Amino acid sequence: MSGQGVANLINFFTLVILSLYAWYTRKIMRSTADLVEGNSLPCVVIVQGANHLGDVGIEQNFKLRNLGAGPALNVSWKFEKGATRLANSLAPDEEVPIGVGAKDFINNGNRITCQFQSLSQTRYVSETKLIGDASIHTFHLEHEFRKLTN
Repeated sequence: MSGQGVANLINFFTLVILSLYAWYTRKIMRSTADLVEGNSLPCVVIVQGANHLGDVGIEQNFKLRNLGAGPALNVSWKFEKGATRLANSLAPDEEVPIGVGAKDFINNGNRITCQFQSLSQTRYVSETKLIGDASIHTFHLEHEFRKLTN
């Protein structure tokens, strides 16, 4: 084999090794980004607040709560049958009342959808369903949480 052939062979193997190195580096970068996202993941859901005396007896107030480890940005929520409402941002463990009672839940389809973003601008959605009979306060809330894909 000539000197030029040996040089070409060395260049080829160098290219293969650098390509593998770049691929592994990208894989490590993605894993690190996923780990950071997981450690600062927001999770906004609807929770039950304190009971209060309403027009028709005792009513349940509902709140938005960030159960996650990171802040939730650009938070919005809406009933299954209704317009989107904004709630700005929520810090971890922060909750804000949304002015909704059980009868509002029932009259608007028994479901509230929340959308929000993490610090990395990844978008998430959570759906909260009211299950049972809220008129006699025998109900519970079910939550679904997922990442939105673009």
